[in-house]
Amino acid sequence: MLIKRTWLLLFLLFFPIAVLADPAPALDAERMTFDFGEIFQGEKVTHTFAFTNSGDADLVIKRIKTSCGCTAALLSAKTIPPGAEGTIKATFDSGRFRGKVTKTIYFYSNLPGGQPQKFTIAGNIRPMVAFEPAQLSFGEVPEGGEKVLSLTLTNAGEEKLQIENIRTANTALHVITEAEFLLPGVATPFTVAARPIKETAHLRGYVLVRTDNKSLGELRIPVRGSVGR
Repeated sequence: MLIKRTWLLLFLLFFPIAVLADPAPALDAERMTFDFGEIFQGEKVTHTFAFTNSGDADLVIKRIKTSCGCTAALLSAKTIPPGAEGTIKATFDSGRFRGKVTKTIYFYSNLPGGQPQKFTIAGNIRPMVAFEPAQLSFGEVPEGGEKVLSLTLTNAGEEKLQIENIRTANTALHVITEAEFLLPGVATPFTVAARPIKETAHLRGYVLVRTDNKSLGELRIPVRGSVGR
């Protein structure tokens, strides 16, 4: 009698849980983070994240969202049956970045808990064109006066770059150079002059450099300064 009661107790404790538990999907990913190492600015990185639905119900992906417009994510299918595999093909465009970066792909689905899963792409972006200094600081320049600073651009790549356009976002700032190309491994000097006039409100802005390498986009060198009245 005691043995029967013991078995009955065990049955009541555990069997209802197994019976009443709803089927649910489960995510089993090969890896959630991909480190691409170091690349030149302007290069694109593509990686495919693979995952398996290890649960006992369909895995339904509601949407995929990226933390930046620089990253695109393509899903293999919106519904992954139990035991089946799915993929997310992620492409990161490094054109606007320098240094260490981490970009996140948010995976919204019907997984228990309701929170999105996160896949990440990380690495280091080496500038194809480095500039020194990192910011041009004029300080205070008197109205009607002039102050000149030096700027150096260095092509860290293996091919020469043609300078297609150099401009400033402030009419009081002027870039002076005779350079037409940025040669590989060569530091090319430039001169930037601040010449504020009566209508000049400030000396903030950017020196904007565009080359024939379209993947680099437009280089933006920050400028700071004020006008003395």
